[in-house]
Amino acid sequence: TASRSESRNRLRLPSQLCSLIEQRLHLDQAVSQVLQAIGNPPVDNEPWRNMKKKSAKASTSDQIKDVFIREVRVNYVPTTVQPFDIRSPDHVATFFRAVAVDNSREQFMAMYLDSSHSVACYSLISIGSANSAVVNAREVFQRAVLVGATAMVVAHNHPSNRLEPSEEDIAVTKRLQEAGEILGVKLLDHVIVGDMAYHSIRTSHGNLFR
Repeated sequence: TASRSESRNRLRLPSQLCSLIEQRLHLDQAVSQVLQAIGNPPVDNEPWRNMKKKSAKASTSDQIKDVFIREVRVNYVPTTVQPFDIRSPDHVATFFRAVAVDNSREQFMAMYLDSSHSVACYSLISIGSANSAVVNAREVFQRAVLVGATAMVVAHNHPSNRLEPSEEDIAVTKRLQEAGEILGVKLLDHVIVGDMAYHSIRTSHGNLFR
């Protein structure tokens, strides 16, 4: 743990991190706001049916209104900190160990890279149990789009220090690679990290990467 703390202190993490602020509204309140915005407050327990009836009577111009139920705000902050470059699986493992210091549970992290393959943003996507962590491609690529990443690498730890990828590890890698190909955010590697070693899925399963 002492060596890990020293590594964390030496690592200069990027300060240009994506700041995501999300505000969730209760469904009833959201429905009420939408209906009030188009001039038809709910009168019973079936507001969506009422809105449909009202919309049939209202003119098209009355319907065209932007009502944001969920608001997202992103702040891009300039930085003077020297960026951390990702050039190899070793760099990925170093970054992961510096940020995800708790190795008692599986943690899945995405590192979003700019055109120079420097870390522009990173996100701890999931914290699971001792032997699994749920990963959803939608959440992984949401941050990639927000920060304008051109490529990314992902990593997760195996608390057991057995670094051989599981069938689910391979399946997740394939899904992320396919999604990244569609969105134009290339997945460069998926690294499994242990206390003293790591495993690069790109190295062992290069056929997954195009």
